[in-house]
Amino acid sequence: ELAFFFTVYPPKGTGAPPAVLELMKDGRLLARSPLELPAPDAHGRIQHVSRLPLDPLEPGTYDLRVIVGEGQSRQLRSVLVRISG
Repeated sequence: ELAFFFTVYPPKGTGAPPAVLELMKDGRLLARSPLELPAPDAHGRIQHVSRLPLDPLEPGTYDLRVIVGEGQSRQLRSVLVRISG
């Protein structure tokens, strides 16, 4: 498994924004899954930890993306992950 962590700072007074996890390889979308984020804590932030199973993946370089929000307030962050055989 690959564990990953991110922090979201939604606008004050709002709840958790929608979030999606995407896994891409060679520019192709392999998987897309919604992420359920908890409500913001007392400091107004959302800290999220999740895991991605690696067993079904072939060796190679993958782009792990997290997309938070919608429309104009949408943010995307990604990281390249190399899986060796």
